[in-house]
Amino acid sequence: MITRRELIGGLPALFVIGCKSADALPATCNDATGLTPEEAGARATMGYVDASPHDGKSCAACTQYLAANASGACGTCKLLKGPIHPRGWCKAFAARG
Repeated sequence: MITRRELIGGLPALFVIGCKSADALPATCNDATGLTPEEAGARATMGYVDASPHDGKSCAACTQYLAANASGACGTCKLLKGPIHPRGWCKAFAARG
């Protein structure tokens, strides 16, 4: 049987685990498998990168970005085909208004 002290002592660990899984981000979203050469070329032409080089400008803050339904998954873009990282960036960045 678990004592009240053991239960309360374990709550911080459960809270941290729960927070980490809710905030999970994909490691990378550069997999171009299944894209046509034109679609992959558009990503290169637009300068898509997984990590934005501009403070305050990331895919998650862009009007073109569509967030993933699952935590830890890549999102998509209205303009570029393939997986898109929420912290990514490309030349088509347009801030949400």
